[in-house]
Amino acid sequence: MASSSSRRRPGKEPMVTEPPTYDTKRFRSQFHEGKYHRFMKKKHIIHERYFALREEEYPIMKQINRKRRWDLLCDPIPKISALMIREFYANAVKESEESPSYKSYVRGTEVNFSPASITRALKLRTITYEEPSYEARLQDKNDPDEILQGICLEGTDWERDSQGVPSRLKRINLILEAKGWYEIVRRSILPTGNTSAVTIRRALLLYCILHGGEINLAQLIAESIQEIAESTNKFTKLGHPSTILRLCTRAGVIFEDEDTEKVRRGAGITKKTMEGTAEDDDQEEGSQRRRRAEEGGEQAHGAIDMSQLQRVLKEISQQNVIAQEQYSRYQEKFLEHREQYLKDKEQNEAWQHRMEERLESWHQQSMDQQQEFQAKILEGQKEQSKELRESIDKLYLSQAKYGEYTHNLYQWKNVHHTIGETRQMQRIKHYEDTQAKLEYLTRCMPGLNSRIKPFEQCQDLRDQQKARTQHYTDRMYQRLEAVGLSSLIDPVWDRRCPSEEIQDYTKLWTRKKKRGESSNNQEQDN
Repeated sequence: MASSSSRRRPGKEPMVTEPPTYDTKRFRSQFHEGKYHRFMKKKHIIHERYFALREEEYPIMKQINRKRRWDLLCDPIPKISALMIREFYANAVKESEESPSYKSYVRGTEVNFSPASITRALKLRTITYEEPSYEARLQDKNDPDEILQGICLEGTDWERDSQGVPSRLKRINLILEAKGWYEIVRRSILPTGNTSAVTIRRALLLYCILHGGEINLAQLIAESIQEIAESTNKFTKLGHPSTILRLCTRAGVIFEDEDTEKVRRGAGITKKTMEGTAEDDDQEEGSQRRRRAEEGGEQAHGAIDMSQLQRVLKEISQQNVIAQEQYSRYQEKFLEHREQYLKDKEQNEAWQHRMEERLESWHQQSMDQQQEFQAKILEGQKEQSKELRESIDKLYLSQAKYGEYTHNLYQWKNVHHTIGETRQMQRIKHYEDTQAKLEYLTRCMPGLNSRIKPFEQCQDLRDQQKARTQHYTDRMYQRLEAVGLSSLIDPVWDRRCPSEEIQDYTKLWTRKKKRGESSNNQEQDN
C-alpha cells in the first residue's frame, strides 16, 4: 500500500505535469514533429502549372477542361507558404494502423483531406461517360497498344522491363494534347519529379482524359497525399500545394508566418512549351540524376559523421529557445491586446452611455412632438365639427324653406285649378246661353218677319260660314305646325281637332285677331 504521505489530501494543489517537449501549435505529437525534422523539412515541393493557351489554340483541350469541370485544378494558386505544406504532410503521417486516414493538423486546426472534402474544395462534379472508367481500365489491364495509339505519335513503342512487360513511355513521343495534359497529371493529380518518363498508370490516365472515361479525381488526390506523407524516401517530392491550401482555407486555418518561403506556381502551359524538343527532356533528366547523386552522397557522409546528430540536437534546442521567445512575445502581444481591449471596452461603454442619453433625449422630443401633434389634431377636429354643425343647420334651414315653398306652390296650384274650373263652368254656361239665343234667333226670326229666311234655307250664307271656318281651321293648323304641335291631329276622325290645350295655347292670338276678324265678317255679310 502507498504511504499516507504519498496520498493526495483534499484541498491540496494538483500535481504539476511536465509541459510537452514538442511544438503543440505546429504538430499533433512528438512523433509528427520528428517526421517533420527527419523527412519533410528538406523535401522539395512540386510547382503546379496552368494552361495559358490562346483562344484559338487547342480548343479540344479547353473543351475537355470545361466538360470535366477541372477549372480550379488547372488554375493553381500563385503563391503558397512552403512551411505550411511541409507541416501539413508531417501531421498527415499515421502513427499506427488504427490511426484515421485522410486527417492532418495545421496550426491548431484539424484538416480533413478525404475525397469528399477535396470534392468540395475543388468544386468537382460527377461526369458520366459511355467509355470505361479509369479504375475499371486499371483492373481490366487494357491492351497497351490501344493506349499507345491514343496518346503517342506513330511508330512509338513501349519501353519494357526485363520480362518484356510494357513499363513506360517517353514524354517526347506523346502527341501535343497529351503533352499538355501530362503537365497537369504529373504536377496536380499523380505528382512525380520525373519529367521525361511516363509510367503506364499515368499513360492510362492520359488516355481516359483525352478519349473519355470517368475519373475519380478526388480519390486519386486523397490517396496521393496519403502516399506522399507515408513515404520515407528522401527524394519523394511534396505535391498538391494548391489543393492543400484550399483544404486549409475551408477548415479555417490561420497561418501567421508570412515571411516564410513561398512556393510559386510554374510557368503557364503554352503552345511553345508543348512543342518542346527532346534535348530539353534529356538535359532535365540529367540534372535530376546529378542532384539525386549529390543528395545521396551527402546522406552517406552524414550517416558516418556523428557531428550531424549534434547539429540536429543543437538546432532543436535553438528552435526550442526560439519557440519560447516567440511564446513570450505572443504573451506580451496578448497582454497588449488585452489592455487595448479594456480601453476599447471603456470607450464602448462611454459611447453606449452617450447613445442612451441621446436616445432618451430623442424619445422625450418625440413625445413632446407627438403631444403637440395630437393637440393640433383635436383642434382641427373641433373646427371641423363646428363647421359640420353649421352646415347641418344651413341644410335644415334650406329644407324648411324648400318645404314652405313647396306648400305655397301646392296652395297656388289648387287656387289656380279652382279658378280654372270656375271659369270653365262659366264658359260652358255662356255657351249654353249663346246657343239658346242662337236657336231662338234662327227659329223665331222668320216668324216675326217673312222676309227673313230660315237658317237652313240660307245655303249661300252657310257655304260662306263653312268656308270661313275651314279657312280659320287651316290657319290654326299651320300655326300648330309652326310651333311643333302638329301631333295633336285626331287620328279617328282624320281631321284637325284642336283640344282644350290648343284652345288655351291659341287663346292669346285669337284675342288679338278678334277685332280684325269681326270687321272682316261684317264686310262679308254686307
